[in-house]
Amino acid sequence: MKKNRFKNKKRVVVKIGSSSLTHPKTGNLDFIKLERLVRELCDLRNQDIDVCLVSSGLRNYILPRRHYDLGFTLENIVYLELLRRRYRVNIGKYENTEIDFVAQKQGEITYFQVTADMTSEETFQREMRPFTNIRDNYPKIVLTLDHFSSGNYDGIQVVNVMDWLLD
Repeated sequence: MKKNRFKNKKRVVVKIGSSSLTHPKTGNLDFIKLERLVRELCDLRNQDIDVCLVSSGLRNYILPRRHYDLGFTLENIVYLELLRRRYRVNIGKYENTEIDFVAQKQGEITYFQVTADMTSEETFQREMRPFTNIRDNYPKIVLTLDHFSSGNYDGIQVVNVMDWLLD
């Protein structure tokens, strides 16, 4: 990439297709191409340019359409957005439950669960369970695509993921 091209830009959207990520002979991920790409994107970030990476190619490589899982895709979107918002992100475990993301920024922790839909009682309980036994006062947020479950449940916020992304 020519760095002068982005001199006066605040945000750059980079679209990457499958051919930019895969080896032409094997079809496997080409780590040399990926390394070059990451270095270029990091250079842009170091110039305080907001980089938005769009890659249906990577999604299709990792998750072919015949095995599409909306929840998995949603978790990846949330993870990337947390990184973009400059959180340090880990996966949490509490007793025998998993917390999708434990995000930390400036000494503050926020817990996140991500699910495509919480309208069934079983899914609602599964997503809330990891938070119910955590006795600290850090925010606990469940992000979902549905609008029906939004609200505050004993201090646990259920938020529409689209609203959260636009906030």
